[in-house]
Amino acid sequence: MPEIVVQSLTTSSDLDFTKSGPASGRRVLVAEDDPTSRWLVYRQLTQLGYEADLTENGRAAFETFQKGEYEAVITDFHMPEMDGLALTRAIRGLETDSAKRTPIMILSADAQTSTVEECRQAGVDDVLTKPTQISILRERMNHWVGPVDEAEIEKPASGDAVKPEISAGANGEAAVRENGEAPVLNMEIFVEMFGGVNDEVKEALAGYVEGGEELAKAISKHASKGDAAALSKTSHRLAGESMSAGAVALGDLCRELEAAAEEADWQKIGVLEPQIDGAFEQVKEAIANL
Repeated sequence: MPEIVVQSLTTSSDLDFTKSGPASGRRVLVAEDDPTSRWLVYRQLTQLGYEADLTENGRAAFETFQKGEYEAVITDFHMPEMDGLALTRAIRGLETDSAKRTPIMILSADAQTSTVEECRQAGVDDVLTKPTQISILRERMNHWVGPVDEAEIEKPASGDAVKPEISAGANGEAAVRENGEAPVLNMEIFVEMFGGVNDEVKEALAGYVEGGEELAKAISKHASKGDAAALSKTSHRLAGESMSAGAVALGDLCRELEAAAEEADWQKIGVLEPQIDGAFEQVKEAIANL
């Protein structure tokens, strides 16, 4: 059985999580297997004044949940070992004889009606589109848990942050664009959180690049071996990581590849998969120029 890894406010193998907001004593359990997405949710929660325990899959989250008291649970939809729906059912099973019902929010890149209904039936309270902007997370946390005292909320310190050169898109997003298509790099979510791209964001993006390179190599390997199931899973992971890092065009491409792999549509896979490396190189260049 794989070792369970629980990452809390002071431990992480991925990033330095010590730059956190004031601790309110209101603790949230997060289950997320993607490192960049996990960091993003963590920083959003600490900026909003919450404490957070981070786990890498549903099984670890369920064991952690049984050991602590949590105001809410935020979980990814797709995870290894135990996904977000299975985690929700397990928690609801514990609460059968309890008056307490812990608010559970699922993060999903696919917030379609069918996905939302599946979540509701499992006992999920809210479905958030991944990545979620901090303003939306604040509103949903206020709804389910109640607002944190304003004194507990971390104010963005933008003195060391650099706003990237951007061209305004249809939604006014802070984005580096390529040929008028979906943005290669969209920094809006970080501008909202930090006032720009600071050293912490750059560190997170460097981690994304390192992990993304391995995922891109794995995608190529799975495609060459004709392993549609592995290709779908790996494309999903790179899509989630890319969206959380603001690499919108690459994330969209990975989602298309994931869908094609789920259908074992090798003709479409043959068109999409060769584009991954080029799209990833564009992202790397955009990040390097921040």
